[in-house]
Amino acid sequence: MLLAGAFALGVAVLASLRAGALPASAPPAPDASGLSADSLQTLHAAAGVQLGAPGESVGPVSAEYHARTERLRARLDATPDDAATLDSLATLLYDAHKREEAATYYERLLELDPGRRQAWLDLANCYGSLVRWSDVGALMTRMLVRFPDDASALYNLGVAAINQGSVQEAREWWERAARQETAGAVAAMARAALERTRDQA
Repeated sequence: MLLAGAFALGVAVLASLRAGALPASAPPAPDASGLSADSLQTLHAAAGVQLGAPGESVGPVSAEYHARTERLRARLDATPDDAATLDSLATLLYDAHKREEAATYYERLLELDPGRRQAWLDLANCYGSLVRWSDVGALMTRMLVRFPDDASALYNLGVAAINQGSVQEAREWWERAARQETAGAVAAMARAALERTRDQA
């Protein structure tokens, strides 16, 4: 089914954008979470975090995770407008598969500091993981006001559109993303998405 495939593609792309490790070409066929368990574990191992399956206890790491979240929450209680702490807590919650809670912290972060390009993409990733495609579209539209012609925002608008059933609109966004000469991997992914949807327009 087109929407299920686009959802998986969209989550993989949003996750790779968030991780800062964009693939050089179209992403491999992702599992339902967007990245294979091995890929996800590798990303987190590089950050010093061991992951189990969502909701699975990983022993001492769970205790460390809870201790870190409590420290960050306490710091936010003392200084609610600390953008760095908001970002750290949002990222920690996202990595723990607590996307809805992470989204609330990314939203607060962007209210305080809308110039954080990566936070826009991280929040879009949360929304996409929660299958909130209209929110992804609205967020990326707002991001384009601050970061005109941002290839990642354009690409993600295409992902949001196709997941809402609009192949033609998705293709229009991907065409714009593909034209961004400095976009490199994102432009390549946009061209690959255009090729995959060529017969569906």
